Amino acid sequence: MSEIIILRNCDETIDAVSIEEAIGREIGFSELKDALVYGFKKGLEIENN
Repeated sequence: MSEIIILRNCDETIDAVSIEEAIGREIGFSELKDALVYGFKKGLEIENN
């Protein structure tokens, strides 16, 4: 069974995307955490000190 991630837009409409359907496999919480941290660091150009 796919987990559903809910994304809320500014106009209060709700869109949902299944990570499993988007990438074609299930992922664990640690893999999701690592991907989010990497994405925010790259997007915000944060360097490790």
